[in-house]
Amino acid sequence: MTDQQTQVAEIVQPSTMEVIAKAELDTQIVTAKRFPRDIQKFFHTAETLATQSPEIAAQMAYAKPVGGGQIADGPSVRLAEIVMACYGNIRAQAMVISIGQTEIVVRGMAHDLENNTAASVDVVKSIVKRDGKRYGPEQVAVVCAAASSIARRNAIFEVIPRALVAGIIEKARKVAAGTEKDLPTRRKALLEWLCKHGLTRQQIYQWIEVSGEDAVTLDHMAKLHGLIQSCKEDGSNFADAIKEASQPKPSADSIAVKPQEKTVDSAPVKKEDGNANDPAF
Repeated sequence: MTDQQTQVAEIVQPSTMEVIAKAELDTQIVTAKRFPRDIQKFFHTAETLATQSPEIAAQMAYAKPVGGGQIADGPSVRLAEIVMACYGNIRAQAMVISIGQTEIVVRGMAHDLENNTAASVDVVKSIVKRDGKRYGPEQVAVVCAAASSIARRNAIFEVIPRALVAGIIEKARKVAAGTEKDLPTRRKALLEWLCKHGLTRQQIYQWIEVSGEDAVTLDHMAKLHGLIQSCKEDGSNFADAIKEASQPKPSADSIAVKPQEKTVDSAPVKKEDGNANDPAF
């Protein structure tokens, strides 16, 4: 006899849920291969849905101030939903990875079943108020929901090329802004709606860099629509966002003397179901 001990490998059987999940995925992949997507149909259907009305079109893109007078813009969560539904043969989901004392991490995942390409994207959101206190449980839940939507959107557009939706966004912006003929009426309604939600006309004019109402063009209308949509998706207060964006840039002397402060999101705005609070312009 030898001193070596014989080790028996243990075969771990997959759980029932794992077997079911694998079977479902395999079935979806087979179905996707059997019924491939029609790209031309995708373009037509997605564009038709995205431009169905000015109110819908206004939700297809976001424009978010990121400091220094710069703006980050792109396809919105609402557009991602339309694109996913029309593109077909794709799965997407989001899950909360961690909830810490100062921030939460959410992971979005998307899988193109037909082309067998997948992507995952993490989104980190602050859950600390300006005074350094942590959000309450309800506010944390709102942030998690907003971050989940954003993470899912980002994952979808990692799998579906953004170049495919560039034309849809451009047409949606034109429909949302309206035409030169109805610009005065829609412009007045948009400015009045923003003023009812905590802004002054001077703050709005300063942010979009115009002298007055008559100088607000269709492009400015699209920019304001994008800001509203961005804040909806973030669950943030768009009035605070535009106020911060319209603040004068600090001078070089003030930056040199004053230490840099860490900025955090303001308290999130609880999302409401439906479109009762959406601007109609």
